[in-house]
Amino acid sequence: QSAGSGLAPAMMASHLMRRVPRLAVRLLHSAPPPGASQPVLGVGLLGLRGTGRWVGPAARQGWVPAPRRLLASAADPAPPALVFDVSADNLRSDVLASPVPVILDCYADWCEPCKQLTPLLESAVKRLGGKVRLAKLNVDEEPALAQQMQIRSLPTVLGLFQGRMVDSFMGMVQPAQLDQFIQKLVDASGAGDDQAPAERDIIADAWALLDSGDVAAATDSFKKIYGALTQGASGEESATKDPELLKKQTQCLLGLCECAKANDEADAVAELLKVIKTKHVLEVASHPEISSAVATLELFVAANSSGASDLGQLQARLEQEPDDHDTRHQLAQLLFQQARFEEAVDHGLYIVKKDANWNEGSGKEMLLKFFDALGADSDVAKKGRRRLANLLFV
Repeated sequence: QSAGSGLAPAMMASHLMRRVPRLAVRLLHSAPPPGASQPVLGVGLLGLRGTGRWVGPAARQGWVPAPRRLLASAADPAPPALVFDVSADNLRSDVLASPVPVILDCYADWCEPCKQLTPLLESAVKRLGGKVRLAKLNVDEEPALAQQMQIRSLPTVLGLFQGRMVDSFMGMVQPAQLDQFIQKLVDASGAGDDQAPAERDIIADAWALLDSGDVAAATDSFKKIYGALTQGASGEESATKDPELLKKQTQCLLGLCECAKANDEADAVAELLKVIKTKHVLEVASHPEISSAVATLELFVAANSSGASDLGQLQARLEQEPDDHDTRHQLAQLLFQQARFEEAVDHGLYIVKKDANWNEGSGKEMLLKFFDALGADSDVAKKGRRRLANLLFV
């Protein structure tokens, strides 16, 4: 067929939009086998961003995805066998003929709601340990399949089992709705009959929201989870000695810290750290990943409280006065925030070498926080600790 043939007009009737999931499944079954010629999809169809609004290709010219922020996440990526990309070559074998239910996630790289939803789907699939698989269809890379399925809005998510559609939705949904959607798939396969569904890791979902860039939703989620973890049956805050529960509370507080950090709210981070260091001393001391996160956040607060933000000015001052330890201290903190760890450590060691007792040992204290934040496995931290020990004890 010629390019764009068979496309529905831009102004689709609302009743047709409601039929998209049903049409999608019917058209999936009619998909040509691998190697057969495929119709070519016109560019206009893929302009939709999940808002019901038609967006032409010109509106996307020059669009560049924002770099994904590297945030700590409690959920590791799902194993490759459970998450896979869909193409004409594997549609029948891996989706329609799958022995377990499949979530078919139709997305595009430019779709912001897709970036929020996909991490949640991946996290859920991993938690279920093979009861459900996630198939990802990039509509820009597989336009023929997208045309056959008549995808009009992104994200579009279909729940399939043995080639039959169990449920579907379009756009972002609330966590509770996503739970119901996935549980319906599990129940359809009978996998939920012999054992209780896997416990929902709602903290991991909150981290996934933060990792996707939805800071407001992540903040709200962490607050609600923390409230539920700290309140007793009467609704009042209750004390607990359960180590697992205390660890989860600490993780929620750290999540709120990261949300505040993402919004550049150093004062809020400082207040939350006070709560952690007051109520969760044992958790900080006994879990290296928690102590590392706390040290990183403390350095963020310190760098912001110093008021220094111009790297060039600080470096210029040091050229004029190399032994201005206060300026060097500020510079080291700023460099660390910019992930220039070796340079930051070098400046801290310079302070200790010149005057280990300067400002009540602030140089040494800063270095120890650097090392804690970097973690025990960091080569920079290992080398830095050896150099610090040589300065102090040799």
